[in-house]
Amino acid sequence: MTTREQIIAEAITWEGTRFHHQESTKGAGCDCKGLVYGVAKIFGLDETAGYREDYKAYARSVDGRQMRRLLDTYMNPKPKAKASAGDVLWLSFLMFPQHLGILLPENKIIHASEPDKRVVRHSISREWWDRVCGVYCFKGVSDG
Repeated sequence: MTTREQIIAEAITWEGTRFHHQESTKGAGCDCKGLVYGVAKIFGLDETAGYREDYKAYARSVDGRQMRRLLDTYMNPKPKAKASAGDVLWLSFLMFPQHLGILLPENKIIHASEPDKRVVRHSISREWWDRVCGVYCFKGVSDG
């Protein structure tokens, strides 16, 4: 079984990967969903029926309802107050939630940032925590 520590370690190896919409290839390019999908794929967590196809089938303009359906289908939701390193954060920066990142230890996040044109990690400010609309745990990931 995959552990949170493995998820975190793998996510960090994506740092610096250039931003590329609708891609999920470490070192070549990814967007926020591609980072989450790519990390899941490394551990075989994309093998759940439909996961691979669903995460690849999204338009240039992100549909927050579709993203929520995918998160609810393929991940385990949990209360924001119980977020822990290795969880996926669902954030809102525009009119609706449309951005994903992976929570790291010490109150940090790693995510594919379009403005930075790459995968970055940084501390989560209060403003960022206020933008978190949902917290999800990969199915098949243990705390140990």
